[in-house]
Parts: sequence; structure tokens; C-alpha cells
Amino acid sequence: MTQSFGALALVLLVLTACAPPQSPTAADPSPDAARADTFSDCVWGEVKSSGVSVWSFACPRDRLVADPALPGFVREVETPEGVARAPVIVLFTKSETAPLNAVLPAVRAASPDAASATCEFEEMADMVGYYRFMPTGEARTAYDALIASGEEAPDANYRPCGPWGPSESGQRVFTVVRGAEDRVAAIDLGSEITIYDPSTLRGTE
Repeated sequence: MTQSFGALALVLLVLTACAPPQSPTAADPSPDAARADTFSDCVWGEVKSSGVSVWSFACPRDRLVADPALPGFVREVETPEGVARAPVIVLFTKSETAPLNAVLPAVRAASPDAASATCEFEEMADMVGYYRFMPTGEARTAYDALIASGEEAPDANYRPCGPWGPSESGQRVFTVVRGAEDRVAAIDLGSEITIYDPSTLRGTE
């Protein structure tokens, strides 16, 4: 009996040594301290939509939900008047090898304004791989002059490149989705800490 057990152990040892090593499983991302503190009564989890996912908090009256019609993600907030829904991540499609500018026509159409037809992507100096949808030409000159003056825009709805361009209320950025190079995400970062972590956005297909 002892001899049979020893022989079996030797066979298992040889098979184990010949087996290929298993790839390590990536740990689920954890929320940063500031976001965790802001949404301390909420549940952290992954939300999937249209072949991509992002990690977000889900609160009793505030959550991120998939919206395939965008396609992308919408933030839902329950108010006394009802449920308010606002797109926070919208996905644009291009070929995997095409540059970011390939989605410019679609972005201009989704972000209409008098100057949108001339707005371009501008890489951000403080966020590698992220871009803003910014005015050019005369519209850029007027925008830069307004920013330099420190004054408020004469029109409360002033956005030289439409809803996805620069404004005094929050910041919107664009990036190619990691692991899904055929998609560009337009991300509304708002003016306060977001319920979701944009750095966790990735392809799931």
C-alpha cells in the first residue's frame, strides 16, 4: 500500500512539473480614498455596457447604469421630482488602427454648436492619453481671451464646442478605451468627484 502511494505521488509530481504555469488573475480595482470617503454608504462594483466596463459606487438613490442606446453609461439620481438621468460616458466607434481623429465627425454631430465644425482634439498636458474637444481659429481666440480675463461668460450656456466641449461647469475628456482600441470614450468628469473611477474603464470583449 505504501509503495503504491509513493508511486502515485511521484507521477503527480512529474505531471505538475510539466504543466504550464497559470496566468495570474488581476485583482479587482479598489476605489481611491477620496472616492471611498465621499460614497461611504454605497457599494463598489463593476458596471458593463456595450463591450466595456467601469467600476463605480451604487448608492440607494444614486448609481451608474448601462445605456446601450447611447451607447455608454448614464448616472441615475432619484429626486423628489423623479429620476434624473445624465449621460456620463458615451462611446464612439472607429477601426482599431484608426487615429483618435477618426471619431471627430461623430463627436461634432453629438456636440453641436456654432463653432463645433472647427473644434479639434487637444491632448492634455496633465492627463496622459486624454484629450479635450477644443475650439480653433477665431473661436479659440475668443475662448482664450475669456479665460484670461477671469470674467464669467456673457451667456450662461456658453460652450464653444457644444456639450462635450469646454465650459465653466466641470470638464469633459476623450480617450481610447484600454483593451478596446476600436472605441473612444467621451467622459464627463463633472465639477466634483465622480461616482465612478474613469481610470478603470476597459474593454470586456
